[in-house]
Amino acid sequence: MAHSNHYVIVATSQTNIGADIEQYQSINPKRFHRAFSAKEWDYLMTLHQDEQSYTALKLWTIKEAVLKAIGVGLPGNPKSVEIDLSTFKSAKRYNREFTLFDHSTRHYLLSVALENSIQSKDN
Repeated sequence: MAHSNHYVIVATSQTNIGADIEQYQSINPKRFHRAFSAKEWDYLMTLHQDEQSYTALKLWTIKEAVLKAIGVGLPGNPKSVEIDLSTFKSAKRYNREFTLFDHSTRHYLLSVALENSIQSKDN
């Protein structure tokens, strides 16, 4: 389950699933610097300033969705989630793989992470 303002999302699945929704707002990507790997940060810095804010929030919603899918939430270290930056359609956390679904609109960013298979129970 995730919520932002007056929107709520609830997702169910036979495998681990997580979701996050954030209302779009212009932010300084440095706000999330600790959550991003060096590769993700370098990618953000290649974007035009207008795109950096949106993409930083998008990366954040993906990371939070993955961490919710495995049941650890934000204490599970967002930096440990590796996002495929070429497609934004998959992510990994240690030896666990996730398929990502983007249901974003102009005003809300919504990411869903579905674990491909349960390979390990260690978080």
